[in-house]
Amino acid sequence: MTLKEFLENHYGGKHVRIYVDGGARVSGTTRQVLAYVKRDQLDKPIKQISPVNDEMVDVAI
Repeated sequence: MTLKEFLENHYGGKHVRIYVDGGARVSGTTRQVLAYVKRDQLDKPIKQISPVNDEMVDVAI
């Protein structure tokens, strides 16, 4: 599953933090992240998803 598929179709939470190559790159609402993340990163497969709390998940790509 790609990052874009996950954010648009499978994640109903409010906040997400994206990690690229082990470092946090962007954090915010799902809409903010989709607007900020570069197109080539949206098509990357997800390596790991970790829930932080009821309203946030960490996603490594």
